[in-house]
Amino acid sequence: MNTTHRRKLSYKIYLAVTLTLLFVLVLLGAAYAYYYSNDWAYVHYLTPDEEIVAKVRIGREHAILDGVEQKGYTFLHWRDEQGNAEKRETITVYEDVWYAADYAIALMTDEHPVYLFPDGDGYYRPQDPMLRSDAVNMLHILLGKPSGSGSFLDVPKKASYTKAAAALKDLGVVTGSRLHPDESITRGELLEMLAALYPAAKEDYAFADLEKGQPFYEACCTAAEQGWIESGEKVKVKADEILTRVQTASLINRITGRSERPGARLLQVGSPVDLYPTEEGYWDMIEACIPHEFSMMLGKEIWTASEPAEKLPEGKRQMGWRLSWIGPDGRILRNADVGNLHFDKDGWYTSGNAELDALVAETLSKVLVEGMDTEEQLLTLFRYVRDNFKYVRRAPYEAGDTSWLLDEAADMLATGKGNCYSYASAYCMLVRAIGVDAVVYSGHVGSNYAPHGWVEIERNGEPHIFDTELSMAHPGMGDLYYYDKSYKELANWAYVRP
Repeated sequence: MNTTHRRKLSYKIYLAVTLTLLFVLVLLGAAYAYYYSNDWAYVHYLTPDEEIVAKVRIGREHAILDGVEQKGYTFLHWRDEQGNAEKRETITVYEDVWYAADYAIALMTDEHPVYLFPDGDGYYRPQDPMLRSDAVNMLHILLGKPSGSGSFLDVPKKASYTKAAAALKDLGVVTGSRLHPDESITRGELLEMLAALYPAAKEDYAFADLEKGQPFYEACCTAAEQGWIESGEKVKVKADEILTRVQTASLINRITGRSERPGARLLQVGSPVDLYPTEEGYWDMIEACIPHEFSMMLGKEIWTASEPAEKLPEGKRQMGWRLSWIGPDGRILRNADVGNLHFDKDGWYTSGNAELDALVAETLSKVLVEGMDTEEQLLTLFRYVRDNFKYVRRAPYEAGDTSWLLDEAADMLATGKGNCYSYASAYCMLVRAIGVDAVVYSGHVGSNYAPHGWVEIERNGEPHIFDTELSMAHPGMGDLYYYDKSYKELANWAYVRP
């Protein structure tokens, strides 16, 4: 190869390398210009403590930032500049965007305050319906008792739940113009209140008895996403079902991370009068009702201090016109008898006849006055039965037969008339309902040995006669001639028991 050819080849190589370098520089320059040009936008995320900025190429998609934790609060969602909640997972960015974090006060988990309380008689009433006023107080406590100025048309200024209702109205937990405080709360209503404190569900969930668009559906989706309730095409939510107090406690304990069975001794619990360790939901109620401090050990809650429930004295307890009986262990008797008084599975006295129980309760509420002691009640009921029913002659029962007791009592209280057996049965069943162990007798009385029915109550170990029908028939004998008398005192009437 001659010199000329070498020079031409070298020149071509030089030219190629130079052009390649120039091309690379142009590309780098274009990339630099592209990167640092105004073709970028910024997404600003504002929280109470900081601003987070994301740089996004204009026209590109951007994944919305997950929530930013804030101690004592639950992140709900981002709100845009117009105040709308951003529910999308991604956005296409064309210009600078600003979002502000929206938080709800978090339910307390580090502390376990009491949020369900006994009534004025010391009863926790686990199977009673949960009232909306109690639900509002409960959530207010679990939120740390924030203040508020919200109001409702049906909430008095000085009710026990007024401050709670005001705060929850401001927080958006309870909405509308009326609270309906004395109504029972349903599962759907409570879940809707709770859902206001948590981010909305990111997806739809299936339920056997609830569809999208129906009331409480979105709240139930949030509950399912948070793990409070189960979901599935065969799972029923029962959103319209009224919650009992123990069902409410179970749900709240699950949400706030309280142990299903904490490490607590019965001495730390005390003797809550209507809560039994053998019954389902016992520990849910204990967690909700007994003040305690705790520590966590190997993932389990261990009680370190508590205020045990006080043991109530043995004997009868009247709540309004309902009767229960406290046993020697300080708890109410259930499915048990005290003499002739029977107490049902919930601990309430019953005659065994629902119709009669309703008539008795109606009569007690009409005749007796709150605050009367047992002696005043006995006398008031005696005079009521004596003076307010009409005597009707009927065939007598055989001596010793008392199978008529419930039927005669129900008929007398319903129709307002009857014979001596009716008078006796009505008085007997009324005084049993106030905790007096009365019995009826079908025997004979008087010199003519007439068939007769009367009531007997033991007084200081001695049987005494309470005869409403003879008292009605012989007003000239005096107001209390046949009231609370021993058989000896009425010997001239020759009462004969079978």
